[in-house]
Amino acid sequence: MGDDPETRLAALEVLKYLRPDATGDLFAEVLRSTDDAAYVVTEVNRQVVAVIGWRIRVSTRWGRHLYIDDLVVLPEFRGQGHGQSLLDRALREARKASCSAVVVDTATGTGGAALALCRAAGLVESGIQLHLELTPNAPASQPVHDA
Repeated sequence: MGDDPETRLAALEVLKYLRPDATGDLFAEVLRSTDDAAYVVTEVNRQVVAVIGWRIRVSTRWGRHLYIDDLVVLPEFRGQGHGQSLLDRALREARKASCSAVVVDTATGTGGAALALCRAAGLVESGIQLHLELTPNAPASQPVHDA
């Protein structure tokens, strides 16, 4: 995506369709967090209409893999191949980086378009991801669950 502030801001606005609480500070931190992170945009008539974000990770389950945590296309540009083009780019990057897998994090209840796109590209469901939101800066001794 480069360092162009206007492109970064436009990419963040597109990401907000998927991540409404995302802030400029958080996006900047994500971009700084690792050398292996990338965000790629698709533009139509100089307007950012789609964004994909990935990073290279290593885990005991997948070994070296490319992890896609953001893939969003503006609603009025869906069904035009922008998501497929970005996913194809990520798959090429994974091969180039000698990854053994590509893992996509997609939310449930988002309409199914992302699942259909991933399935068409050959990705298969392989588990369930669970999460627990924590209170930032809470004491480490704070109980995780209410008693």
